[in-house]
Amino acid sequence: MEFRFETIEPILICCYSLEMNLLDYKAVDLWNRFMPLRNSIENKIDSNLYSITKHSNDYFNQFSPAKPFMKYAGVAVTKEVTAPNDFTCVKIEGGNYVVFNYKGSSAKANEAFNNIFTNWFPKSEFKIATDRFHFEILGEKYKKNSDDSEEEIWIPILRK
Repeated sequence: MEFRFETIEPILICCYSLEMNLLDYKAVDLWNRFMPLRNSIENKIDSNLYSITKHSNDYFNQFSPAKPFMKYAGVAVTKEVTAPNDFTCVKIEGGNYVVFNYKGSSAKANEAFNNIFTNWFPKSEFKIATDRFHFEILGEKYKKNSDDSEEEIWIPILRK
């Protein structure tokens, strides 16, 4: 999988959130709730969708598929907005990220994530910055459940 390094400024996201774990993965429910109302959000920066995850600081040190994390479905906005239907705004902190270009069906994305966390990180000179959000950008090349789909996987990093 191709990757690059990026340094970004903070990004404000208007979103829905839901706590889940890998054994009870509710991302489809989250997106089904978000998508019908996304056009009601004002001050959008672009048409990209953001799939965001916040793990506990020890999530990767003491991994368990039953360990909960927060998942967010949202869009980037220029300023905090008062949005309907229990939307909230979160800030993706600025900083250094490794960005992987994933091509394939979302059904097979878990293989890509497994490769990143079990192969790429241990062999790299970086570790995961556990205090920041991980996110995927679902842009114009994203095609739900298609093998031709493309998305970017952004993981916050620190030097080991």
